[in-house]
Amino acid sequence: MYKLFDQSQFFRGSKWDFDIARANKTALEKYQSFYSAMELSGLPPYDLDRITTAIFYLRTMLIRHGMTGQDKTAVEIGCGTGNKSLSINDLFGRYIGIDLLKDQIHEANRRARSLRQENLFFVAENAVRVLKNPSAFGIPDEIDLLVLYAVIEHLTPTERADVLALADDVIGRGGHVLIMESPNRLLPFDSHTTEAHFFNWLPDRLAFEFAKTEAKRSEIVAEFDSWSGERSTEQLYRIGRGVSFHDLEQVFSSDLVDYSFPMHSFCCETLNMEPIQHQEINLLGYLSRNVPGKPNASFARAWIDTIIGGHGSETSDVRYLSPFWPLWLVHEEPPIFWQSPSKTLSSQSAQWEAEPNIEGASEIAFCFTGETAEIAIEIKDCTSDRFELVNLTKARPTRWHNSFSVAYKVDKPLTHIRVRCLSGSVQFNGAFVSVKSQRPTRRRPPAFRHSESR
Repeated sequence: MYKLFDQSQFFRGSKWDFDIARANKTALEKYQSFYSAMELSGLPPYDLDRITTAIFYLRTMLIRHGMTGQDKTAVEIGCGTGNKSLSINDLFGRYIGIDLLKDQIHEANRRARSLRQENLFFVAENAVRVLKNPSAFGIPDEIDLLVLYAVIEHLTPTERADVLALADDVIGRGGHVLIMESPNRLLPFDSHTTEAHFFNWLPDRLAFEFAKTEAKRSEIVAEFDSWSGERSTEQLYRIGRGVSFHDLEQVFSSDLVDYSFPMHSFCCETLNMEPIQHQEINLLGYLSRNVPGKPNASFARAWIDTIIGGHGSETSDVRYLSPFWPLWLVHEEPPIFWQSPSKTLSSQSAQWEAEPNIEGASEIAFCFTGETAEIAIEIKDCTSDRFELVNLTKARPTRWHNSFSVAYKVDKPLTHIRVRCLSGSVQFNGAFVSVKSQRPTRRRPPAFRHSESR
């Protein structure tokens, strides 16, 4: 019987360079303390789900990409009541959460005290003001990880520029920046704010009027009246406007090719959080083919999830192997945007094989949709493995979907891969190959300059 928080069911094989057993143990301890306390306090299911997501997925992302350690300091901008902060703070020596809303910071501090989290404290203040003079707030000058979790999309253009300038300064000093759960403006469907098509493609004034009639949750636009310029613009951004790599390009001190992206949005954790969509594969293909040199693997999914660094760090790109390899995609008719590309595999049907001849691969994540099937995966010169989908279901928190991803560490060229369904049937959604490369050493950016914001 497999238990909740068994990451070994998803990160398979013995080649991984992080301690999976320890990651499982600390995640389960955090779940039993923080999650259980919040459940007893009557926290709504939505917030409980976000805590579970952070404990099961975010912790592993940070651990296996080398972002954690008791000698490191993490700072989170827009921490709210501390749902994310209290899910990961034990992975760092110090963790500081910053938010403008004093009532939320009061609640976050109350939770931290009640759970005796002594390495964690919260500041009710403008983040730019705090990080421009961190020592005045008891924060070290050197920040190892800046956390921007579901926050950039709620900032006005001026505030975005200020916060991303802070991010660039952190990177320039040798730190990293985590961006998570920011909606992607490059995709036609807005999954975050209106749950409607093309919202993020519209100019602000037209988007304001569009949101009033098309937003699926009317309460988010309850205070929208007629367009009034600056005030309406702020209202629009507060409910959420999409993000893309263009936001970074306008502020960062060097071209994005000079930065490293050690984690991208097609990793095993994010693929388990959200099933792959046709619109994402289409965007990945478009960017890779037409906009080379950009961090395409970090900015092609509906939600932007990535880590950004510099100073000669490794960066990670992705190659997609479709269920119809060597073809990219095959459609009998135009697909619905949220559906996953898929090919049915069963014990009676053909297997899936690919000969991609990819050099420099570091890991490969396979995607499946189904509930009861036994699957065999063979990667030439790397691994031969089999597993049952039912065990994956038991090993992770309950999700709203039945899509799964399993990953393997690879250290040889990918020359031949085979996937078979030994019993039952399953929809195979393809595989994502992470390819590592070295970014050149960057010059340290100039001292942070900002415009005063709210």
